[in-house]
Amino acid sequence: LGETAICPCTLPNNIAILNNIFYCVVMCKKVRMLVQISLVLLLFCNSSAFGQHEETEYEWVRGSGAEAHDAHFHPNHIAIFTGATTKLEGKNDTDFTLGADYVRRFSKSGLLGIGLFGEAIFADHTEWLFGIPLYLYPLHNFWLRAGPAIEIHEKKKKSESAMSGKSKTETDVEFVLRTGLGYDIEVGRFTIAPNLSFDFLRNKTSMVWGLNFGKGF
Repeated sequence: LGETAICPCTLPNNIAILNNIFYCVVMCKKVRMLVQISLVLLLFCNSSAFGQHEETEYEWVRGSGAEAHDAHFHPNHIAIFTGATTKLEGKNDTDFTLGADYVRRFSKSGLLGIGLFGEAIFADHTEWLFGIPLYLYPLHNFWLRAGPAIEIHEKKKKSESAMSGKSKTETDVEFVLRTGLGYDIEVGRFTIAPNLSFDFLRNKTSMVWGLNFGKGF
């Protein structure tokens, strides 16, 4: 009494509806899982592409630096030296020094080179220095050098005859070992190089310091 009877003929329809609902729920979970997997793959691909872009950009910058280095590299360099020579023994006299040098670097890497230089030391008696040093460039603009040289002294001596009042010039030649270092500062197409050298003679040591004003070509 008062109860509603369920018709057996409606059971298949109810089962079909429940089956459809269950199928939709399962499919929604699969779709959601598929979306999540797709998002993870998308993020991974995006990060890989970004990494490749950074690597490509780094290679481009590094390549630009190498091209810039090649653009500034010159196998030949010529310079004028102005400075002073200080004798480290005795009175430590310091004399104005003027010179010139030429450097030829062997390869495009520019690690090694050979040079020629000549200097005039304006002391009481003018001294001339000529050498052929080897150059080492451990860094782009920093260089070391070492090599043999000769120093020519011009000395004036009075004649043995006091009555004549004349003087004669004697020339002495000494072997010198020169070592030094410097740094080329690029100013446009030219260079300014503060440098310091030591000359080792048989009985004395001199320190040569000053600036090179040069140009590569």
